[in-house]
Amino acid sequence: MKIQKISVKNFKAISEQEMEFNGCSAIVTAGNNKGKTTLLRGLIDRFRSEKPEIVVKQGEQKGHSTMELTDGSVIEWKFTDKSESFSMTTKDGIKQTAGVLSGIGERYFGKRFDIDKFLNSGPKSQIKALQELVGLDFTDIDNRYRTAYEVRTEANREVKRLRALNVPKPEKVEKPDIEALKVKFQDAKKFNEAQKKKFDQKDELFRIMGSISDMLGDTIFQELFQFAEANKLVQSIEIEEDKNIDLIEDEIFESNKQLRKFDSYERDLKTYQDWIKGGKEANAAAEKSDKKVSGIETEKKKMIAGADVPGDFDITEDGILYKGLPLTDSQISSSGKYIAALKLGSMVLGEVKSLHFDASSLDKNSLAEIQKWAIKNDLQLMIERPDFQGGDFKYEIVE
Repeated sequence: MKIQKISVKNFKAISEQEMEFNGCSAIVTAGNNKGKTTLLRGLIDRFRSEKPEIVVKQGEQKGHSTMELTDGSVIEWKFTDKSESFSMTTKDGIKQTAGVLSGIGERYFGKRFDIDKFLNSGPKSQIKALQELVGLDFTDIDNRYRTAYEVRTEANREVKRLRALNVPKPEKVEKPDIEALKVKFQDAKKFNEAQKKKFDQKDELFRIMGSISDMLGDTIFQELFQFAEANKLVQSIEIEEDKNIDLIEDEIFESNKQLRKFDSYERDLKTYQDWIKGGKEANAAAEKSDKKVSGIETEKKKMIAGADVPGDFDITEDGILYKGLPLTDSQISSSGKYIAALKLGSMVLGEVKSLHFDASSLDKNSLAEIQKWAIKNDLQLMIERPDFQGGDFKYEIVE
């Protein structure tokens, strides 16, 4: 079913207009602010229960519109500034005056889909529009994805930060055994003291022997003292060479320097080990967060795959793809873009298979391609174009 004829009087900018389409596509031209959109879309929007702020043409008291459909049914709308009434006469001549809007709105005219707004909006808005068409709600999954993406970003940032530190592994330094050197020093000191004591004892014995020899002199008593045995006893006391304590002290000094190096090595080693540990933890966190992001992406793809997305369309993070290409002038022809949008619009049509759009930017060849597609898909196109000379309403039936 399509639109056969439209008659309008005193609706917004329109004084009086009648157009007979005979169920065919048509190109409607007029100057700006003459009411092209009001005629081609405003009436249908009103039947969808969308009421504009201003209904009656300025300076008038009342108005009316009549829309005849190709099945013979007629929808009438009468309005004033303060009231309005609707009636629906079926093809069998049965007239209904109650519950007209609720009865014909979505059934006859479906849901509103603004083709021009869709084509002129950005990728995100186009995705949202397509989601609404196919009943997808990405609110929860997008919120979870956004949070997971931020966590992954922070985790990757931490990995990069740690890599940039590039902490070198310190060269190993052995810990010196200073305590052993201290024991060695004390032992050497005791040894030298013992040697000194021996030396003093030996010296004292020599002194005593000398004193005795002086005392006895050449007397007969000299033979009574066994000088040979005494000398032998003194000679038996062995005195070894002193240990070089200065050398041991130098060793202790150098070992203390080595100990400071060892302490520095221990600190550097801990820093290196902490860096390695932090890097492993950061990598693990980045991998975990990346898996979470990938999991949500997979979940979203499954949602899209399970939805009733029309053929030739794909939803990506960057926008909608039509036949594998983004909906941009650099990728798809003008006619291709409009056909894509019309395909989406046709999804939410009711029983009246009529679609409206503004063809200001399209040339004749593009319009011909679009009309060819419309005929193939049994659709009526209500096409508006501006008259840059500011002329009144004109319409041309497109066969």
